[in-house]
Parts: sequence; structure tokens; C-alpha cells
Amino acid sequence: MIRFSWSLLGDDRFQVQVRTPLTRVGVLHRMCAAIYVFGLDIVSGNVMTTHDEGGVCAQDNFVLRLANAPENEYSIYETTGKLGGLMEALLDDTRDPSEILRQYGTPEPRTDHLFDERSRLEFTDVPLKHMTRLAIHVADRTGLLYHVTRSLAAEGVSVWSAVILTTDTGWAEDAFYIQYQEGVVPAELAQRIAARITTASAPDRAITQSAQLD
Repeated sequence: MIRFSWSLLGDDRFQVQVRTPLTRVGVLHRMCAAIYVFGLDIVSGNVMTTHDEGGVCAQDNFVLRLANAPENEYSIYETTGKLGGLMEALLDDTRDPSEILRQYGTPEPRTDHLFDERSRLEFTDVPLKHMTRLAIHVADRTGLLYHVTRSLAAEGVSVWSAVILTTDTGWAEDAFYIQYQEGVVPAELAQRIAARITTASAPDRAITQSAQLD
């Protein structure tokens, strides 16, 4: 069971808060799949893994925007009601996010235009926290986080926390703190993740492995 709440921020923007009692690999991708199905842009977000009396849980906050408000099938009020229900349904491991997209008639995001020569991915190990920081600088597009989180989940990487931001100039400045088997992401796996994320993109994209952080 998830706890889902929302508040209206403007004519086309609203904030949702989602609390889930589990933090397994792929949970953030399932959240992003539900958001993408309804044609929503993630303007900003904060993903945190916390501890309470019941154990480990995830507390996610997103500011969302109707990507094509005049053409959207649902109003904000209808969308938020359906969004909470779909998020809860997708937490069932037997539900395939890709199949949900097909059921709703939502095409997979095109990966050939998500990343180009201006884009940057940077992996930085944080050994004291047993994590790796993945920083992404890329022109923002609908479906970007669906694609990135799917790539992480496909490689068995969990997202411990994340900060998601779209700048006024239309760039996504996102940072993910990720783990592989409760430790830092090995260099070979980092390269595989980068290749998976940017497969259909420009060959001279910037992918770097920087020094460790304390």
C-alpha cells in the first residue's frame, strides 16, 4: 500500500507526494512509468530512502506538469486520481511497465533524440556511503526519466536518493545516488549503464568517471 497525496500549484502544475514501504530495484522506474503514461513532465523531484519504525521506506516528491495541457485526455483532477491508482498497481512485480504503456496506448520514448553531443553523464564513487553519484546534464524531454530509470533497473541498480531539476533554460540537471548490491557501482557496470542510456545518441557524448568523494 502506498500513501499518495497531491496539491495544485497552478493551472498546469501540481505536486505529488508518494510514500512506499519498499525500496527494491526498479521502484523509481515504476513510478516514472505511471507519470509518463499520463503525458506528464517532471519539473523537479526529490527521492529519499528513509528509516522508520516499520523499516526502510521511500519518500518521493515530484512537481509535475501536463506536457500538452490542451490535448490531454484528462484534467489535472482526473489525472491525479488515476496516477495514484496506477502507481500502486505498478508496485506489483508481476505488472510490466512496458505492457502498461501499451495498454494505455502510450509509445515508448524515442531514445535517438534524448542525448546529443551537449549531454554529459558523470559517475562519481562515494565510498563512505557505499554509493555512486550519477549526474546527468541533458536537454529535458518527456520520457527522459522513464528511460534513465529503466536503464538503471535493467542493470540491477537501485536508486537510494535523487534530485531532479529542470532549469528555466530547459535543461535537466539530475543527480542519482545509486547502489549495486549495496555498494558502489563498478566501473565496468557504469560504462554499461552509460551505453544503455545513450545507445541511440551521438557517438561523441561526454561520459566521465571522476574521482571519489568522501
